[in-house]
Amino acid sequence: MIHVAENHKGQIVGYVLAKMEEDATPAHGHITSLAVLRTHRKCGIATQLMRQAHARMQESFGAEYCSLHVRYTNVAAIHLYTQTLGYKVMDVEKGYYADGEDAYSMRVDFEKPKPETKKKASKAVKAQANVAEVTEAVKNVDLNAAAPEAAAPAAEEDPATATA
Repeated sequence: MIHVAENHKGQIVGYVLAKMEEDATPAHGHITSLAVLRTHRKCGIATQLMRQAHARMQESFGAEYCSLHVRYTNVAAIHLYTQTLGYKVMDVEKGYYADGEDAYSMRVDFEKPKPETKKKASKAVKAQANVAEVTEAVKNVDLNAAAPEAAAPAAEEDPATATA
């Protein structure tokens, strides 16, 4: 699965790559990569991309939880995952990355679906509208207003980058 955020010119300013773990019981997803251009950080893009991936995992595949790995030194990403998205550190994987750095193995459990009421259905419609508003806001960001070096796609990943 891939979800992207684009600016008003159709340029990709962020993405999340996710997958479902094959033949896993219970069904669960895994975030393999999350990145947002430096010029577009602190706008809620990473949060919205992650929530879209979570929703797709649950709706399309019946996922019960999602996992990811993050560098233990990536404070911004850890804050996003724990404080905003509700992930918990499950384990430390020593030497996980090619450079020998350790990774936190993290996981968020999804709430079990409850019978939908009219009030909840209304909230879901409002949530979809909010995602549309964020997407529209991202499209309206003018990359030309940024510094020239920031207008090109960043080679580095978002502080909220998780790599499997």
